[in-house]
Amino acid sequence: MLHTLLALGVSEGSEPNGNLVRTADGSIYGTTHASNGSIFRLDPNGTFNILHPFDNYASDGWTPLSGLIEGRDGFFYGTAPIGGQPTDDPSRAGVVYRMDKAGAVTVMHTFTGPDGSGPQAALVQGADGQLYGAAVVGGASGLGVLFRVDPASASSPPAVSLQSLTLNPTQVSGGSSSTGVVALSGAALSGGVVVALASSNPSVASVPASVTVPQGATSANFTVTTTPVSVSTSVNISATYAGLTKTAPLTVLPQATADTVAITLAQYRFISRKLSVQATSTSANATLTTYVTASGKLIGTLTNNGGGNYSGQFSSSSNPRNITVRSSLGGSATKAVTTR
Repeated sequence: MLHTLLALGVSEGSEPNGNLVRTADGSIYGTTHASNGSIFRLDPNGTFNILHPFDNYASDGWTPLSGLIEGRDGFFYGTAPIGGQPTDDPSRAGVVYRMDKAGAVTVMHTFTGPDGSGPQAALVQGADGQLYGAAVVGGASGLGVLFRVDPASASSPPAVSLQSLTLNPTQVSGGSSSTGVVALSGAALSGGVVVALASSNPSVASVPASVTVPQGATSANFTVTTTPVSVSTSVNISATYAGLTKTAPLTVLPQATADTVAITLAQYRFISRKLSVQATSTSANATLTTYVTASGKLIGTLTNNGGGNYSGQFSSSSNPRNITVRSSLGGSATKAVTTR
């Protein structure tokens, strides 16, 4: 058993009675019939996603029975026995549609009766590249028709396009996450817009198979999950909709390790009112800053002398008693101040 649809088809649809298509990457595409109907994808890892729910207006079809075929151009083609465009036309009687792998559907032909009505059979693609099918009723005698559709006729652009993909932040430590945002050129129509997501290195930075921009919205967020790495690794996150792909780079960094800090000298000279501080760090590239321990008041930043050695001399009207040296890498140390 690869996948069981949720009870009553509340969120995953039901009655998948059309033929399935398995693509080269091992994904399975198909349709469900009940309610308005939908088009789904089952990934090789078992993840189930609704790519396209048919809307309440049947603008691009309704309750498909035929399933899908994959054309030689990489698009999927199918029929639905109800609906079509425009939605206010009472004569619309089913459609032939095309879908890309991100779930964007384009109506290629709306049947109106004389050219057929209620197509239910699966399409086939001939050696000439044309799509052939049948409608159970309609035609000159009302007894059905055989029809042919040119795939090149699906040239209508989608109502909206993918405008951008952004990541925040663009650099994360391995094991942390980044938030991705896909933005459209306009508001998503009924049923929403499904944007396919991918990562160039899923073992380092993984993303969901897709993200849906809800109806009426222009953007949607998703989470990029990362794993710990030993060296800085660059990963490209991509989003695809209606044949358009946007890419954003993400840098995954090794988790920072706190350094060890030690104060080797903390001395206050009463006559000159000078505080001398010397400290070491296990990192030669840290920034060490000195504070009054009791109040947290900043005294000053130590000079990096190289080799993990740091020092500084600061004016102070009185002995601070205790000082704390903190490193930019997370290490810290506290020491009592002697007087001379």
